[in-house]
Amino acid sequence: MAQPSRTAVLGLYKGLRRQGALLMDYNYREYALRRARRGFELARGFAPEEAEAAFKKGQRELEIVRRQAAISQLYPHQISVMETMTPP
Repeated sequence: MAQPSRTAVLGLYKGLRRQGALLMDYNYREYALRRARRGFELARGFAPEEAEAAFKKGQRELEIVRRQAAISQLYPHQISVMETMTPP
């Protein structure tokens, strides 16, 4: 088993962040972004075997987020109060 390359891991991270940002609903979008960030923080110190398994799991999750982003863009949604707030 080979550990995934740094560029492949960064590509997966960027893909998860990019696709997560396309989710139309605020709660789903923030959850996807938070989960991607947290998952990569936890996987930072993994052994090569664990890193490969986590990478494969990340690829499966990227496909799920990609499908959900496509579905969320098909249907209109109401803007959340969190999206209308202006930062201080």
